[in-house]
Formats: sequence, C-alpha cells, structure tokens
Amino acid sequence: MTHIRIILISAFLLLSLVASGWLAQAQAQARDEHFSDERIAAIDALIEERLSEIHIPGAALVLVENGEIVHARGYGYANLEHRTPVTPQTIFAIGSVSKSFIANVILQMQADGMLSLEDPVTQHLPSFRSRSKTNSDSITVRDLMQHTSGFSMFDGNRHQTDTSREDDALARVVSKTRHYRLNRPVGASFEYSNANYETLGHLIEVVDGRLLEQVVEQRIFKTAAMPSTGILRDEVADLATPYRFILSTPRPFAFRPGRAIGPKGGVYTNAEDMGAYLITLVSTQSSIAAWSSDWATEAVSAGDFSYGPGWMVFDSGLGPLVKHNGMNGGYSALAGFAPDLDAGFAIMLNASRGSVAGDVEYLTEGAWALAFDQSGPARMIGQAQWIQLLIVSSLLIATGIWAAVFFLRLRNQKVCAPESLLAAIAKIWLPSILLLPIAYLALRALPVMFGLPLEALRLFVPDIGYLMSAMGYLAFGLAFVRPLAISIYAVRNTGESRAQP
Repeated sequence: MTHIRIILISAFLLLSLVASGWLAQAQAQARDEHFSDERIAAIDALIEERLSEIHIPGAALVLVENGEIVHARGYGYANLEHRTPVTPQTIFAIGSVSKSFIANVILQMQADGMLSLEDPVTQHLPSFRSRSKTNSDSITVRDLMQHTSGFSMFDGNRHQTDTSREDDALARVVSKTRHYRLNRPVGASFEYSNANYETLGHLIEVVDGRLLEQVVEQRIFKTAAMPSTGILRDEVADLATPYRFILSTPRPFAFRPGRAIGPKGGVYTNAEDMGAYLITLVSTQSSIAAWSSDWATEAVSAGDFSYGPGWMVFDSGLGPLVKHNGMNGGYSALAGFAPDLDAGFAIMLNASRGSVAGDVEYLTEGAWALAFDQSGPARMIGQAQWIQLLIVSSLLIATGIWAAVFFLRLRNQKVCAPESLLAAIAKIWLPSILLLPIAYLALRALPVMFGLPLEALRLFVPDIGYLMSAMGYLAFGLAFVRPLAISIYAVRNTGESRAQP
C-alpha cells in the first residue's frame, strides 16, 4: 500500500507539473499573440505602405514582449543615393526620446543618495537662476524633470543650432537661463521646455564629476547592453543619412549638433539597442529605473497625457502606455512601452518634417492598433503645417508684390513727392509704419507661437523658417528703404525742375 501511495502521489505531482507547464505555455501564447507572425506581417505591410505614402526614405522598427525582442526590421533606405538598405543595426538620432535616459540617470542618482528630486536646483548649481532670481530659487530637480519649472518652450529651443563640443558647452548654455523669463509660476503647470533637460544635463555633470556622455554610458548603455548607442558621436559606421522635407521632397541634410543638444536630444542608437533598453524598462528585475507606479501617479497633467520622468503617460484602454517622441535635424523617433502588457516598441526615421509627432505617430499608432485590436490613425497627423505654410507664403507674396509695384512705379516716375507734411505722413510714413508689424510678426511673434526661434525653424522646418525670414527681412527693409527712396526721388525731381528754364 505504501508503494501504491507513493506512486499515486508521484503521478499526481507529475500531472500537476505538466498541467502548470501547459497553463504557463497557454498564458505565454496568449500574451505572445499580440505580436503573432500574422500580426507582425500585417504591421510590416502597414509600415511599408505608409512609408511610401508619406515619402520617408527609411525606418527601423523593434517590438518587444515578455522580455524578448520579437521583431526587429529595417524598411526603405538609409541612403537614397546609394540605395543602402536600413537594417536593425542602422544608427539613427532619436531626438527627445533621449530625455528618458537623462531622467533614468537622475532617478538612479537619487537611489544612490547623490541627490533628491525635491532638492532646489541651486543646491547643486548655486549660480542657476532665471530673470527672476527669487522665483527660480524654488525650482526643484523634479520641476526640471517634469517640465514644471516655468521655462517656456521658445526659450528652451534657443540653442537647437549650437555646435560647440567643448567640455563646458552645457555650463555656458545653462548660464544663459538668467535671461529667461519664467512663463508660469514654478511647479504650477506643465510646459515642455528643453531648457529643463539642458539644466539637468549640467547638474548631472556637476554632481557626478564626469562629462554627461561618460555618466550615461556607464549607468545606462553598458548596463542595458546597448553597444551601438552613444551621445553625439562623430564616427558612426552605420549612420543613416538624415533628410529634411523641402516642398514635400526629402533632401539630404548634414548637421553636427553640439554638447548642449546631448541631454535633450543627442542620443544615437539602433533598433536592436532600443529593444534591449525597452526590455530593461518593463523588467521588474532591472537595475535601471524600471517602470514604477509611484512616478506614474506623481506625473504632472499635461492635457490628454501626464508627464513623468522623461516619459509621457497615456491611457491606452489596456493600461498605461508610456511613450515619447523626438526629432533632431533630419531624424524622427518614437519609443514606448505598456508595462501591464510587458510589451514595447520603437521606430526611428531618417527624415523630419517639422511636425514632431506626425510621421512617427502615423506609423506606430497604426502598428500598435493592429497588435492590440485598437483603432489607429487613418491618416497622418500634423496637416496643419500645410496651412501654416500657406499663410506664411501668402503674406510673403503680398509683401513682395507690394515692394515690386512700388519700385516699378518709382522707376516709371509715377511716384509723386508729397506736397505737404500731412501728405508726407500719409504717403511716406504710414505705409512704412504698417510694414513694421509685418516684420515683427514674421521675425518674432510667429516664431514664439511655433515655440522655435527662427534659426531653429530653419533647421527643423526649412520651408516655413526661410519663408518667414524672407518675409520679415523684406518687410523690415522695405519699411526704411521706401521713405528713403521717395525722399531721394523727390529731391532729385525738385533739382531737375529748378534746373529747367
């Protein structure tokens, strides 16, 4: 009987183990069906179709689930001229997706006791200030990380074209915050500003004692096994050629960003490395700032999403969807993960169109919708850019026609000198005074509305940037040249009249 009992118990245990194995396998299959072969094939077809539709030269995609890279693929070309195909090893700049790495470092430094998110920034950077020193003294590390410092988007984009690679480049850029006016009360509300992450990058260097690139390399890239990833590296063998859109046509573009770009958008990586990074973020065993419900609940509201440490948090209908988009001159990217689903994705493009979210959202949201049976965008987001382009073009054309008609009439001697002071004011100075607001609109007001200075607009949105520059300088020049030309013409005609018998 004892032997029979032992046999029965053993059989029961064996059946239990088999049953649990079956159950685990069934659960794994249930989870994996989000990225099944059929759905991956549909995702590939969707991305290829949409890349062709919106004229993107090339892209790389990575999908992760249950701690593994389930799909990594390149589409299109890394270089159109040489027909170089994109592969999972092709390197792209990922723009503001870089902010998540900086935030991760800050969280690790807090865990190591080197700083606290509640520390005033001046505790670590005594010279840090805005135009109002009293207000800026209350800005905390958390305010910088979550964009609640009060710095404006426009001020945060003042140094997008900075190319300095000197060791003190970040320190010099951050020192210029003393000229920035806080756009809202400290800690009151969200406003995305690159000035926050420029300051965080400098703070990391001061607290750690090493250059930002070295800190992020040691704390993130090596730990997450990202051998092809770096910040602002010059020598990159598999770098995709960047393209900007000019009149809807991708044009190759070369831009060498400086160290000030590093903490806000200077990371270069590939699909394989981004897959490794995403896996660490959703892994509960990760040593690098894994997903935390704590910071999700503490994230600041920013309209239809919340902003945590370097990530935007959305309600996907299947739990939180944590993601961030980015753009650098000639590149666009989007990365995200769903912690409740143990899944993540990243897509990188070697083109930028001005609308940061437009292209990458169109591609990835459609793919995500296929995987998780949700509705995705049916057409590209960001069509407002065409309306903006039309408005700026119309104003430029109108100003140009005005200038051309005036000088044509002047040449044909159809411009008469004013006969009185009142006539001079009405004929000469009033039109010039009306031209000055047009110049101000193009050179200052519209860039502030875009959140980008003119030089940054010319970098990221060349169509609109150069049109606005042309309109502004033409209106400004005409405002002064016009009365001068009329005065010279009047003096010359008066002299000729007196010379006649």
